[in-house]
Amino acid sequence: MKLLNRSLILFTLIITSGCSSAQTAWNTDGSFTKNGHRIDTSLDNSYLGFESEHGLFVAGYKIDPNGENIPYIVLLESNKATPSEWGIDDSALQFFEHKGAVQLATYRGGHYVFTNAGWHKGELVFKKNSLILSDHSSLLACNRPSLYKENEDTSSCYSPVLGWSTPILWVDADPQLCHGKLVALIKQEGELSRVEIDINNGNILSSRHHQSNQPLCN
Repeated sequence: MKLLNRSLILFTLIITSGCSSAQTAWNTDGSFTKNGHRIDTSLDNSYLGFESEHGLFVAGYKIDPNGENIPYIVLLESNKATPSEWGIDDSALQFFEHKGAVQLATYRGGHYVFTNAGWHKGELVFKKNSLILSDHSSLLACNRPSLYKENEDTSSCYSPVLGWSTPILWVDADPQLCHGKLVALIKQEGELSRVEIDINNGNILSSRHHQSNQPLCN
């Protein structure tokens, strides 16, 4: 991935500026600001942040001598002044928490899990460019229609744990977990419809007309 190819960062629309807590913030140049003091890392840029009980995680890139962006994750813990860094094999797409663990989905569908020993590859396989939906018990995903020709996956919602996949072209709003069901908006005959999907098998339970000003979960 060349330095000038910013399309992944812009397409995901996850971040346009640094994200902060009360005392610690991350910056798009790869640095942190903690209690008003700048803390540098070896990153040349960063684009995605995630606050957790471990501290503040940031995903970004180091630029090698050939101008290639090498993906990294950096953690600044609340009780440490020096960040920890880990190289990963694909661009980070979304941090999430599931069953008490901070985890990561990459753009091409990779999975990483954070433990006391650092980041290591997990066992799950995601579709490219997926939105991860998780709560205390469920872990689902919906992959977005892609601007990239290399992505041959059709838009769907699926379970990387149970193995089911339901083709669905969701629109307007991100799908959500609502009261134990997966809910998404689709277009049917030009009208906006709200569909409910069984999280255990992917079956569509109901479909009804939806007003655009109504909340997805109700």
